[in-house]
Amino acid sequence: MQLEKTPFYKKNWFIFLSLTFFFPLGVFLIWRYTFFKKSTKVIISLIFTIFFVITLILPNIDSNEESDTSNHQQETKDSNKIEIPASNTNEDPKINNEKNSIKTKDVIIDNSENQTNQLRNSVENELHLGKVQELGQFGTNTNILISIDHNLTKNMTKKTINQAIAQTLIGINKANTDVKSANIGIKINGTRVASSRWNEDAINNIEKYKNEIYDNPAKYAESFNNTYK
Repeated sequence: MQLEKTPFYKKNWFIFLSLTFFFPLGVFLIWRYTFFKKSTKVIISLIFTIFFVITLILPNIDSNEESDTSNHQQETKDSNKIEIPASNTNEDPKINNEKNSIKTKDVIIDNSENQTNQLRNSVENELHLGKVQELGQFGTNTNILISIDHNLTKNMTKKTINQAIAQTLIGINKANTDVKSANIGIKINGTRVASSRWNEDAINNIEKYKNEIYDNPAKYAESFNNTYK
């Protein structure tokens, strides 16, 4: 008696292969042609069902993640872009000239402030009998008010005024801020007691003739055609 040959689709290897690569056919074959217990068939079917579902879902998840990553990178690139406005080559020359003029004025103002500070520091370094109460520099002219707070006799007051003027002129000369004329006022205990005006020659020669100012500032001023009150 010849045994009947089992068709390949009823064999276990083909059934499991079908479950792996063509899930619906594999499920049909396992229930139709295998002699497993019902519980075994259920477990095998569930396992391959889960596997089949996962194979369907994973590609979508990966593609979504890649899309999100690509979008995020694009947004990052866009956010990092800095727009540089194009310069207007047809700008009115008058406007450019005005801008350059404003910049030049700003520089002049800064230099003036620096010169004023330099002048004040130089005068204060030389001034031992009082302090600078007010100081302003206007171009090549400067106005300085010196304040002295002392109880002085008449002779001491005159001597102190002369020395304060000389020390102030020395400070102006050493500052090298291109001062060509100076108005110097002296206050003692809040009262203005003297004012004097000095030109460039008097300022430049102060180191040489400072002793003359100590003795007689009016005479020194007259020698350079200046007035002393």
